[in-house]
Amino acid sequence: MRQLTEQREREMQERLRLAIALDDPNAMADRLDDLAERVERVTAERRRERDRLNAEAEAMAAEGARLREDLATARAERDAAQRWGATREAELLASTSWRVTAPLRAVSRVARRLRP
Repeated sequence: MRQLTEQREREMQERLRLAIALDDPNAMADRLDDLAERVERVTAERRRERDRLNAEAEAMAAEGARLREDLATARAERDAAQRWGATREAELLASTSWRVTAPLRAVSRVARRLRP
């Protein structure tokens, strides 16, 4: 009789553990085999979901790395274009034609201000 009582107590503890794992208070009424099967099924589903989420996280990390590379490339291209523009401006301002036409530009500015 004692063995039967101990076995029943172990079974109830196992049912309680499985019911807690399933987060289902009604699971205590289920057969132990059914509970174990449900726990295995839920565990497998959660494992698949975790794997899917990990794959998504890896894909997002790869996309983030690609976007950071694209941003760095775009910034380098912008900086190169700015340097080119600054160089061209310096060349223009240092050119003979710019210096020779400076008085003409000054007269043109004054004439525009005087015009109503």
